[in-house]
Amino acid sequence: MASFLYKGQQLETLFGGRYFALLVTILTISSSLMLVILGQLASSLFDNPEYLFTCAIGFSAVIFALKVITTHYTPDHSSYSLFSFIPISTKYIVWVELIVIQLITPNVSFLGHVAGILVGLLYTNGPLRYICNNIYNVMF
Repeated sequence: MASFLYKGQQLETLFGGRYFALLVTILTISSSLMLVILGQLASSLFDNPEYLFTCAIGFSAVIFALKVITTHYTPDHSSYSLFSFIPISTKYIVWVELIVIQLITPNVSFLGHVAGILVGLLYTNGPLRYICNNIYNVMF
């Protein structure tokens, strides 16, 4: 949640309060839908119905989506330091964080975090930004 405070403050300053509230709402709904889709795909791909019955609750998928969006608006030349000494490009940091978090806490929802990353990518590179902008223009 500390990550949400930092990323949320950056994005709210960039987009404005109303748009940020709309964005978080759309990311919440979209990441839940993406989790269902990924569960269906994983169940079919691995022939394992367990993926259909997993339950994930929390806000981490939305935080991962916000990480993708925040790093999208960060200059390409910038990088983060993993463990204070391994430089990682902002383009890849969210994938590295996904792996590190999964290694440190293996019981967290891997598919939920992947769903958040994919939704963030749908916003930065796909139709979700267009949808958000259209909804915002109709509402405000």
